[in-house]
Amino acid sequence: MIESRFYHSIQLDIVKGEGRQICYILLPSGLREDFLKWMSANEGKYPGSFVAMSGMDWNDTMTPWPADGVMKKEKPFGGHAQRFLRALKEDYFYQTEADLGIRQAERTLVGISLSGLFAIWACLQSPLFTRVACISGSLWYEGFKDWVSKLTISDGPLKIYMSLGTKEASTKDKRMSSVEACTKAIVESLKAAGLDIDYQSEFAVSHFSPIGPRLTNALDSLFLAPESPQDNPAAETSQDSAA
Repeated sequence: MIESRFYHSIQLDIVKGEGRQICYILLPSGLREDFLKWMSANEGKYPGSFVAMSGMDWNDTMTPWPADGVMKKEKPFGGHAQRFLRALKEDYFYQTEADLGIRQAERTLVGISLSGLFAIWACLQSPLFTRVACISGSLWYEGFKDWVSKLTISDGPLKIYMSLGTKEASTKDKRMSSVEACTKAIVESLKAAGLDIDYQSEFAVSHFSPIGPRLTNALDSLFLAPESPQDNPAAETSQDSAA
């Protein structure tokens, strides 16, 4: 059952599950109805609780630093991600998890488009998340690829899933057309830092649509994919013994 309510003007759609796992999905408002249909069809498939958040000031709260808007006449990106991350930690997560009776939560963060940018930025800023998904992340964002490449990463989530549609680089906007090259460069930087990355190029898909199958791919990878031997020492021992 999906419970919907507003908290500080942000729409929350909540599915209560069992255990400490909780998955937060930062949704573009236009995808909310599609998400609700997907969640109803997939309830119980994945462990824990789910919370979709929508209605944020998208261009300001999802961006790590100020930058020019995509089009000349559009307002600049505000760069208030740090403020939003602090609000998540100190308010939204605290209150939501208290309401659900979750202590010592194991959090997954799923971002789409600009919130995919936020998800990668946030998991490299804070130990709040054990798993992260970035679907069609706006990793073309000015300065972001270079920021990741220069970052000293000593820790991070247990697993990061990243996906991009093969059609997404086909745009006339110079910055946005670099999304595939930027995404692949960031994937390589994160792998070089020792993080577990599952990167998928999704054939004939344009920007984040349709969202249902892409959420399924992301969460199947994060929750249902078998552990690799490096993630499961017991499995490695067992394989060595069998050899």
